[in-house]
Amino acid sequence: MSNPITVAPTGFHVMSVACGDYVNLAWNTLTPPAGEGPVTSYTIAWGATSGSQAYKYTVGPDETAVTIGGVGGGTAGKHYFELWANPAPAGNSLALESDVIM
Repeated sequence: MSNPITVAPTGFHVMSVACGDYVNLAWNTLTPPAGEGPVTSYTIAWGATSGSQAYKYTVGPDETAVTIGGVGGGTAGKHYFELWANPAPAGNSLALESDVIM
């Protein structure tokens, strides 16, 4: 059984944007505090406004980078990406945000 993780992953950033439609993101491996976790996966959410989480993608617990395709230009060419480790507390309030202009 996994207990909710109460800390956010660190180092979340945009590595690059390719072909105006693919965003390469990376972060540091998360070691949860004692009594929490283990990390079962990471969720990356994104949308045209901060906190919108219109789209979500989940990767395994050993991943520290992902390429999100089909992002497109967004509203005024800007997207907001959020990352959290699972199991997350209700509301995913520990998400880290990074934005990219396309």
